[in-house]
Amino acid sequence: MPSLQNEVNYRGMSTTRRWLLLALVSAGSSIMYYIPYLRWVFPDQMVAALDISNQQLGQLMSAYAITALVCYLPAGILADKIRMRTLSWIGYLSTAALLFVYATLPSFGVMILLMIALGVTTILIWWGTRFKLVRLLFAEDQYQSRIGWSYMFFALAGLAIGNGIAQIILRTYGEGYEANFLRVLLIVVGSIIAVMGVLSLLFVPKFDNEFDPNAARVSLSEFWQALRNPAVIFAAVTMFSVYFVNTSMTYTTQWLTMGPVLASTVIATNIANLRSYGVGVISGPVGGTLTKIVGSTSKMIMGISTIVIGILLVFIFVPWGAGTAVLAAVIVLVMAFFTLAQFYIASGQLTEARVPTPIFGAATGVLSLVGFLPDTFRDIIFGGWVDDFEAGTRDNAFQQIFWVVVSVAVVGIIASYGVLRISRKKAKAEELAGALV
Repeated sequence: MPSLQNEVNYRGMSTTRRWLLLALVSAGSSIMYYIPYLRWVFPDQMVAALDISNQQLGQLMSAYAITALVCYLPAGILADKIRMRTLSWIGYLSTAALLFVYATLPSFGVMILLMIALGVTTILIWWGTRFKLVRLLFAEDQYQSRIGWSYMFFALAGLAIGNGIAQIILRTYGEGYEANFLRVLLIVVGSIIAVMGVLSLLFVPKFDNEFDPNAARVSLSEFWQALRNPAVIFAAVTMFSVYFVNTSMTYTTQWLTMGPVLASTVIATNIANLRSYGVGVISGPVGGTLTKIVGSTSKMIMGISTIVIGILLVFIFVPWGAGTAVLAAVIVLVMAFFTLAQFYIASGQLTEARVPTPIFGAATGVLSLVGFLPDTFRDIIFGGWVDDFEAGTRDNAFQQIFWVVVSVAVVGIIASYGVLRISRKKAKAEELAGALV
């Protein structure tokens, strides 16, 4: 193994070491983001353990999401100025330290500050690390296939935590012991992340090509150009829709337990983990393959969104009852397959619309800013509706949630059509230019 004092590139690293580092950074990303988004899987346990309402839980998510929005753009700049090894171990260890504080189950005010701090460690420090490391570990023409493998490691790590470790702890500290469950889960996950930080310090090398020669020059002109590009705006709105639809389906966890289905907590949490991670093992590769066959990301999103709307109408209009738990769980997983697939392929609209290379990175930043915006407000609104449902003052909370998701899915179809039209116009213009040469 080359000395960590020497700069290397992927050609100077063994295949085994490169794949182990790919697994480390990919699995680490999944585990690192598992806790900030723990509401997706264990909302009831978090409400009980922290002694807060669903609306307050939404406020915690918003604190994290707003911090993330502020950090997306500078995170990219940071990744071009600081070595991947440094960002890796600092990102892991600082996040682990915050999880140990989280494990004390502090007051709501402290939790707000804690979620803001997690936004800094997981987004500002870590956001650009995973994708850049994947790029540095392999040849440029291998990136597309390797990022697919990265998503697989990401999903498998989420499954191992959610359907393995978390379920063992949940069975040990079940109903009535939510505080012990959450505390032990945070300590275990924090310890795993700390170990990954040490491994990163020891084994992530200094790459000889990890710095952009122009990285010292910081300019916002590219972002203004991206904002003036109609294709970028349509793609960003599409990403907003796709992400909103995908993450709003996390409320099916409480729909299964609190709604007419009345599924057990164990069934609901297992389905939630499979929905968030297990399905992603196959939906990403399948979605990518089908998109290649169809030849258009926008067409795929329009088609999937139409299917998603149909499934949402099933949630709304089918007379669910206690005897339909298995059918409900299956439909939740089918829904997850489609929503995850379109989320994984959505950024491909930038390539489809031929967004110029000089502003491609800026366009990706715009996609992050607009696309992840739902996290700043959705859970406050939806969480309040769930609180009202529990209090008996709102009978149709989940139907309202599903109707809002239907509306946002329609917006995604319209925005995707906008990208498709721009793509067709550019393709015709290129054909005409080629014919005139």
